[in-house]
Amino acid sequence: MLLPASATVDVSKLSRIFSNVTNSYKFLFFQALLHTIKSISPNMAGSGVKIDLLSLVSSMIDTARPLLEEYRLSFGVQDRMSDILKSMIDEKAGNREMEKLKRYVPFRLLAPFFEDALCGVVDHQKNALISRHSNESFWSPNPPLYRVDPGNGFLVLHPVWVRYIQENFPIVKDWFQFQWLSYLQDRNLAVPNLKHKIDPDEARKSIPKPYKEYWNDLLRDRDVRCLYTGSLLKPGNYALDHYIPYSYVAHNELWNLVPSRMEANSSKNDRLAAEDSIRSFLDTQYLGICFHKRVFQQETFSKVAESYMTGLKIERRRILEKSVFQERLREVILNLRDCAKLTGFPDGWSYREDEDRTARSH
Repeated sequence: MLLPASATVDVSKLSRIFSNVTNSYKFLFFQALLHTIKSISPNMAGSGVKIDLLSLVSSMIDTARPLLEEYRLSFGVQDRMSDILKSMIDEKAGNREMEKLKRYVPFRLLAPFFEDALCGVVDHQKNALISRHSNESFWSPNPPLYRVDPGNGFLVLHPVWVRYIQENFPIVKDWFQFQWLSYLQDRNLAVPNLKHKIDPDEARKSIPKPYKEYWNDLLRDRDVRCLYTGSLLKPGNYALDHYIPYSYVAHNELWNLVPSRMEANSSKNDRLAAEDSIRSFLDTQYLGICFHKRVFQQETFSKVAESYMTGLKIERRRILEKSVFQERLREVILNLRDCAKLTGFPDGWSYREDEDRTARSH
């Protein structure tokens, strides 16, 4: 994916900022810059926009936290962002790590702008050299993206780069996300829907209304028990649980949803249910499609039928065959379950009412 050409800035240098990256820092820092640039008023950019480095580093950490802690993504074996997040428990240790990021990442992102000057320079001398050149060439005909304050407290975005990025923001954002996604995909081969997890504008979507109505209709007509507690569920007093956690699959497809007691759903959170619950899950799912069999028999479009047929790759004419449906659903669920375990999702959860009551009392 290419960045738009420009007569005012050297786009080729920006396009190389993610060449040969071995950790997440440049991606997280550039994403923080993009977020800042998007919010800059055009009349503020005339002489450059001064940005506090600590605020950018804080934004890096805020972006990394859900990716590492909720979605359990890997940033690579050389990346220390997970250790940095753990250090935040201790305020002093956290501040030290933030200072390290502040003294390193802003300089290295600029390296492609000064490749000739950096050729043959030993690593520990590069930051000072980049700082000097970024300031000396800031008002040259071929300016860097920003200049770094020698005291490391702030950077100044160049107005022509602010203008270029703002005018081409959707394309620049897509270009960045392509680079970031490619980096993460190489390190998270078993993780689905990565794009939805890395896009800060892609908020977690609510469960579609037809899916809620699907289960409401069933519970009003049939006795359905929670597969985690065995309790009889009542319309309006249950939760729709993502059997494979949402934080792994990042979707609300009907074939992964199952009604459960609210307390059980809350207790399970993003853990994997014990494997002995799969039988009940498959039976509840099959009960649902049998009750709504007219949806799968009609030829008109149906969001409900599409979820099953697309997600499980079953022909409409065979979806009501119990052995076919349950075997295919079991295969998909077990595959996702195994992959989720490999990426660190806790396994073997089962509901214990006494533990849940204790947790809620605290």
